[in-house]
Amino acid sequence: MTQAFHLLPAHRSAAVQARHVDASFAEVTRFELAGRNVIALGNAAAQACKRGGVVTAGSIMHPSARGFSVEAKAAVLADCIRHALA
Repeated sequence: MTQAFHLLPAHRSAAVQARHVDASFAEVTRFELAGRNVIALGNAAAQACKRGGVVTAGSIMHPSARGFSVEAKAAVLADCIRHALA
């Protein structure tokens, strides 16, 4: 497990510009993902993988997504992991 990008926004839910995400992805994350099953957690991660040419085994909501219980988010993640490992 790793971050799609290694940047911290100024505050929660703040947007990080795609050019900064892409630079971080190109310099760090793509090496961490090489040869691994990748599950994108959230839209920013899914888009970074797509722009970076990384094929994902799935894309699901980010663990910090609002409006869902912890149990519901865990169930979605568990299903995606099972699918990725199958």
